[in-house]
Amino acid sequence: MNNLNISMECLIGDLIPQVIEHVPETGDFTAVYSEFKNTDKKLCLTDIMLKVEAVPSHIENYVSRRYLTCVGYKLPAPIKGSMILKAGSKSEILDYLNDDSLTERISKTILDLNDNLLDV
Repeated sequence: MNNLNISMECLIGDLIPQVIEHVPETGDFTAVYSEFKNTDKKLCLTDIMLKVEAVPSHIENYVSRRYLTCVGYKLPAPIKGSMILKAGSKSEILDYLNDDSLTERISKTILDLNDNLLDV
């Protein structure tokens, strides 16, 4: 998983400036994301993405809440799985993205997504 850790650090490093620039404190916005091709042959996932997106309008406090989501794709079949890593304000999402232990949490999430998609 060492190459995966390096790729995740790049993923996080690429996403942070996008969140700062394109995610407003309140209101709707177009999702921002960063992704990479997985080269670890032990995993069935071909692509991994982190994205920050607006919360659906039926969720309480949706105007100022955002989701940080990890998505795993199993291509060429159009199969994907996703897990919300953090729900919160823009500043809470940025704090979470800057947490030193985030790569470890994402690694666990990627393994969980991989396990979920193994039999699909």
